[in-house]
Amino acid sequence: MHYREYHPDPALSAWVSHHFLFAVPDKQEKREIWHTIIPDGGASLVFHVNRPGRQASWARFACPRTENLETPVFPGSVYFGSRFRPGVSGALLGQDAYALRNCILEAKECPLYSPKHN
Repeated sequence: MHYREYHPDPALSAWVSHHFLFAVPDKQEKREIWHTIIPDGGASLVFHVNRPGRQASWARFACPRTENLETPVFPGSVYFGSRFRPGVSGALLGQDAYALRNCILEAKECPLYSPKHN
């Protein structure tokens, strides 16, 4: 697996901790690999892209977690996104951050989503 972080633009650094790219090498087998995400108080906007004929692409907002998240990742998958600093998700989504803990929202369920832009 390949993981790399990128610094945000200084104008975003109060809100964004980092941007990331996470890629799972393509293999002949199509079995999932289990990946553990450890809670750190931050939230992420994650985009998943995949080769045609494999698992569908998606965009999700992963809210702050209080417990580890065990999630399958698949060979040939690429994930990229932005990691927000602790305390930002509630203000960003206009909701109580405590109520959002451990939630994963489809991007179109987020208040910031606008159907004009899809």
